[in-house]
Amino acid sequence: MGDILRARCAVGPAGRSCDGSTSVDAAPCTGEVFFSQPKEGGPTTVEYNISGLSPGLHGFHIHEKADFSQGCKSAGGHWNPHSENHGDVADAPRCHAGDLGNISANEDGVAQGKITTPLLDLAGELSIIGRSVMIHADEDDLGKGDHSEPGVNGKTSLTTGNAGARVACGEIQLVDGDVAARNVTTLTESTESPKPSRSRCCTCCFSVTSILVILFLVYVGFTMKTFAGIAVPGGFEGFTYQRDADGNIVNTIAPYAYEGMTMDFEAYLTVEHRLTSQSLRVSCMFDCTRCVASVFCVLRVCLFVLATGDHFGVES
Repeated sequence: MGDILRARCAVGPAGRSCDGSTSVDAAPCTGEVFFSQPKEGGPTTVEYNISGLSPGLHGFHIHEKADFSQGCKSAGGHWNPHSENHGDVADAPRCHAGDLGNISANEDGVAQGKITTPLLDLAGELSIIGRSVMIHADEDDLGKGDHSEPGVNGKTSLTTGNAGARVACGEIQLVDGDVAARNVTTLTESTESPKPSRSRCCTCCFSVTSILVILFLVYVGFTMKTFAGIAVPGGFEGFTYQRDADGNIVNTIAPYAYEGMTMDFEAYLTVEHRLTSQSLRVSCMFDCTRCVASVFCVLRVCLFVLATGDHFGVES
């Protein structure tokens, strides 16, 4: 990375249309252009990603100034330090140093690609740092069109390539190599998936944890409820007794049986009371378990909505 010079240019309408007025297109042409060149010299690679264009070819040049006081109009002419006629980068060096040919926009108005030129430098006396990138409305005829009236668009091929209005421009700036390299990779070649946000990671962890807790609580609750249903006796076998005139039990004449055990009436009453109380406690614990599980569900939903509010149109 240290042996490579890198530069970046963010292009746009520069706040004004090319005629210098303050009107701005509802869908302006914008994008980024990256430059890289070995420090010892050699060809410069130009990578671009431009959107907001009309489908088709558009002139793509380096202009001599980054003066946007009147919008892109005040950025001067093509960068031409060797006083050549306008032409195609494929004809280098017999063309302007700033001639980069055309870029092609697809049906969505997006142009992406790479150009290599031997005529641009990122350092030295003829550096393009501090100059500008220019995107034009029309196709560049590459110096092969009408040049019958120099200075008049459509008839000045050897000067401008008849590329039409200036729709976007921006200043070329030298940047840190590592930063630029990451941007270029993202621009043209990246296949790396975006990293999830911290809030989304927290939501995921909480969701998994809460689901496990809920499942555990429900399991415990149903287990206790099942135990309660088994533990409470539906009745005892061998129940026979006598009553007095007021209906009170006065004597038991047969033993009570519970799970293979025999007992008298007093022992039966003691066992029945204990098991009934146990059943009530277990039922209460099951109801509490369901309540806790419901609270976990509500908390999980609330945290999910807060952490992913952008998907629901919620500003955070």
